[in-house]
This record gives sequence, C-alpha cells and structure tokens, in this order.
Amino acid sequence: MKITKILITIIFSLVLFNSFGFSQYNNDEKALIEACKKGDLETAKKLIRTGTDINTKDDKRVSALMYAVKSGNLDLVKELVRFGADIGYYYGSSDDRGKRVNIDIAFFAIENGNNDIIEYLLSKGANPNDFLFFAIYKNDINRVKEFIKAGADADYYLPYASERGNVAIMQELIKAGANDFNNSLRRAIFEYIYQEIDNSEAIIELIKRNADINMTLSVDISETDNYSYYIQVPIFFYAIQTKNYNIVKAFLDKGVKLEGTNRDNQTVIMAAIITNNADIVREILKKDKSLLEDDIEDETVLTWAIKNHRGFRYNYNYSVDVKVIDALLEAGADYNAENSDGKNALMAAASEGREDIIELLEKYGA
Repeated sequence: MKITKILITIIFSLVLFNSFGFSQYNNDEKALIEACKKGDLETAKKLIRTGTDINTKDDKRVSALMYAVKSGNLDLVKELVRFGADIGYYYGSSDDRGKRVNIDIAFFAIENGNNDIIEYLLSKGANPNDFLFFAIYKNDINRVKEFIKAGADADYYLPYASERGNVAIMQELIKAGANDFNNSLRRAIFEYIYQEIDNSEAIIELIKRNADINMTLSVDISETDNYSYYIQVPIFFYAIQTKNYNIVKAFLDKGVKLEGTNRDNQTVIMAAIITNNADIVREILKKDKSLLEDDIEDETVLTWAIKNHRGFRYNYNYSVDVKVIDALLEAGADYNAENSDGKNALMAAASEGREDIIELLEKYGA
C-alpha cells in the first residue's frame, strides 16, 4: 500500500513537472512571437538563446520570422535566420478571389516593402519566384521588374498575371521571355467566366500574341464519379460564354474556326444566341451566314431560339432577348422555315406568349 502511494506521488509529480515545463515552453514561444511582432530585437535574442523554438508559429500559422519581416527590423530578421529560422516555410490560405495560395515569407516582405529585407532574404536563398508571385498579386510592376532581374521565372507566372488582368505586367513578363500563351489564354478566359471579373484586355493581348485560338480543351461530360467521358471543346465556345463582345470579336478578327460544339452539344450559333448579346450574334453571322442553316435538334434557328429556355450550364431561367431575334432576322434567318412539328417562327412565338417577337416578325413580313 505504501509503495502504491509512493508511485502515485511520483507519477503525479512527473505529470505536474511536464505540464509546467510545456506551459513554460509555450509561454516562451508566445513571447517570441510578440517580440517579433514588435520588432523587439533584445527580447527576441534572450528567448532565442534560452532555447525557444526559432520556428515557432502562432494560432494563425504565422511564424516568428514572418512577423519579424513584417515589423521591418532587418537586424531581427538576420538574428532569426542566423539561428536557423526556416525561410522556406509557408501555409495555405486564400486570395481575394477565394483561390488557394501559399503564404510565405515573400508575402510579408512585399507587404512591408523594406528593400533591405527583401535583398537579404534573396541573398539567403529565398525563392525569387515567390516574390514575383506576390508582386503580380499586388499589381506592383516595379517589383515585377526587380524580381525578374533576380532570376524569377517569368514564363511560369504569365498565366497568373493573365488571370489577374494586368496587361502591363504581362508585357514585362513577355519581354523577359514568357511565352506560355495558350495556357494563359485558357486560364484567363476561365477566370473571366467563373470569377466574374473583367480581364478582357489581358485575353485580347494574348490573342494578339498569337495564342492558339483554335485549340480544343478536354472536357469531362460524364457528371459522375464512376467514370469519365471526355470530349474536345474548342476554346472559342468559352470565349462566347464570357458574353463579352470585344473578346469574341478579337477571336473572329484572328480567323477563329466556327465549328464544333460545346459540352451541351450546342453549335457556335446556338452558343451565340444564348449569350443574349445581339452584337455577338451579328458579329459571328458577319463571318458566316451559313450558320443560320444549322440543323438544331429538329428546329430551325429561329424556332429553337424562341423555344429554348436553357442558357449556359445550369441556367434554366433563360429566355431569348428580342434583340437577338432581330439580329437573326437581319442576317437573313427564314421566318417561314418550319421545324419538324410543322411550326414556323411566328407559331413558336405565339406558343411561348412572346408578343414582342410576334410584333418583330410581322415587321419583317411574317
């Protein structure tokens, strides 16, 4: 019984000692974080020399070195690096568009803007590509030039700059040898569609730089996890999906082929119609009026346009703008042509209750 009591006392003492030691260690880590936040070199020195983890991080995953860089105290940064602080550490986060990015030492260095700290970190092996990434993110063209000179890979970040839409930065990267135009065009167009930001000038710049406007993209249309079924969709369909007249016109002016279908098996004229942008429809038909004769699911181009209630993917609240019908008629669409049910455009408009379209058709002689 006495031995049992002694063992319990020893175990309790060890647990208490370890708990106290761990708590003390954590307090030192917190103290180092606070010292680095404040740029307090002397306090940091004492903590480093008494065994505090040089690579400690706070609950936000920000390291002591990151805070030191943010503080702008070069001597403190040097002290941490001298004792082994990890320059390459990063943690995952999201940018202003909700896209995943790695936050590293470069982010804090550029945020602070201390040139001496930036030069020091680069001299100690920090990756200039990381600095270039955040310079592009900040739209800081002078920093972009600086990090290209420091050896950053201009070509690797051209797609990212294209997504961001800063043409001046893109031109600097291209001047430095970047030429990944096809990947940049693809990513920039997707950014326009899915992030709903206007980077149209960047897209047009890439077209001017001879990005492949006729390239096709592999698209999985299976919509299941059990198997994949890929089709090839011309990138022009995604250009149309931007609903941006200037982007579409840039493709057309470069001679894009008006062929193929999108993931919903829609032809070029069908995709153009559901933009509900009459100017896009007109511009495409200027290039090829024979598109009006496309066989569209047993419909004429006019009856399909009037009856269709599906816009681009997952948009089931679509109805055609009368201005689009006007553009089709203006280009020569036959309002007397009948679909497989024997209905012409006037009948289709009546069945849809579209008095505005009926009135327009009558003006054209229907």
